[in-house]
Amino acid sequence: MIYALIVDDDNLSRESLKSVLKGYDNIEVKNEVSCSMDAVNYLKSDPDIDLIFLDIEMEGGSGFELAEYLSKEYSDILYIFLTGHAEFALDGYKYKPIDFLSKPINTFRFEQAIKRVFEARAEEKKQRKAPSRIGIRIEGGYEIINIEDIYYIEKKLRKIYLKTKSGEKVFSKYSMDQLEIMFEPHGFIRVYPSFLVPFKHIKSIFEQGDRIYYILLDNTPDKIPLSRGKYAEVKEYLSKEGVRFY
Repeated sequence: MIYALIVDDDNLSRESLKSVLKGYDNIEVKNEVSCSMDAVNYLKSDPDIDLIFLDIEMEGGSGFELAEYLSKEYSDILYIFLTGHAEFALDGYKYKPIDFLSKPINTFRFEQAIKRVFEARAEEKKQRKAPSRIGIRIEGGYEIINIEDIYYIEKKLRKIYLKTKSGEKVFSKYSMDQLEIMFEPHGFIRVYPSFLVPFKHIKSIFEQGDRIYYILLDNTPDKIPLSRGKYAEVKEYLSKEGVRFY
């Protein structure tokens, strides 16, 4: 899912763009503003914006000025320039946008631009992908473990258990706080004080009794407790990954 912000001082242009975007289930417009300053203020409150549709000629600051600010303060945000004047393109490309589209929007050109947005995001994820193996310290050295082999991590009394394809592995060198930091880059979340699970393997969420929750994973039948405080967080994360709750 790509979360977008529209920055354009022309109401008709914003409505036209939103109409086009309704055809994309994997793009959600989080907000629309009419000037650069409003865009800057909004970005301070919403860290989830991935893409900005950016008009160039606006009152109170041009799109080029905002693009320069973005490149310094929000270098991970992608943006597409939109303008009614194609002659701006030559100056605009030095800001390295995903694309430069003229108004009114050409459907084919727009589709190509959106395709490049997702290609850019995929490349970023590929470059930032965490190693597939991790070295866990044990008595006398380290054991190398494949991340994909770990079903979940559980603390029982004073010992840490890694439930894996080959059974349980026991470690006592780490606290759950330490393991939470170590495994967060690999997509694990602490759903309960004594449990860490990989987000992508969450299959279902259940409510049992009075606000008592648990989850099931797609690689093990074990029930994993889910704390009330993490229930909303898990649903929000899954929503960002494209899961819709009805």
